[in-house]
Amino acid sequence: MNDTKAVINTLVDFQSLTISEASRQNLPNVQSIDSNALSDLYIRLLEQCKIESESISVEDVNWVIYNINNKIEVSDINVLVHNYFNSRNIVIRVGGEVAIYDWELAVTGSSLRDLVEFPSFMITDDWSNEQILEMVASHKSRLEKATGRVFEEDKWSNELRQSLIQFIAGRASFYLLGESMLNYGFSQRIFKSAMRMIKMHR
Repeated sequence: MNDTKAVINTLVDFQSLTISEASRQNLPNVQSIDSNALSDLYIRLLEQCKIESESISVEDVNWVIYNINNKIEVSDINVLVHNYFNSRNIVIRVGGEVAIYDWELAVTGSSLRDLVEFPSFMITDDWSNEQILEMVASHKSRLEKATGRVFEEDKWSNELRQSLIQFIAGRASFYLLGESMLNYGFSQRIFKSAMRMIKMHR
């Protein structure tokens, strides 16, 4: 868990540097993504997942599709988003320093987009709900301290849920479909972990 805390701290460090609109103007080549403009693509991907991924819950996929149809709410807490923030792109150096690689997919968007991807890769069945909630809470409290802002709990939980929906629709769905051709070995676990977090914050 110490390495996990170090990663969350590093995530907050680079997010806090880009949380102001003025700071994001210094990132002219980094685009934002309108998830609602991609809703038709997301729904097609998820419908195909129901056909090709036998071990995932159709009920869960339908819930995600329903909420995409209701539109993914636009975040009002925008930062630089790595957009591929998982254990394959994170290294803990000797001495505990965290290094993050592969920034070519970076965009601006919700401060929770990277947060939800990281535990989706990390969570295993032996993680308790309390451990997951502690990770989310530590990110919120550290970002508040770093930026001097206070984020309302209801809005924060809603944004977390929206970020998970976006992650499942726009990233986990690709992994699930790829699993039908290549044995990734992690796609279904990621989907189930993300759905577990959604159910904790409904």
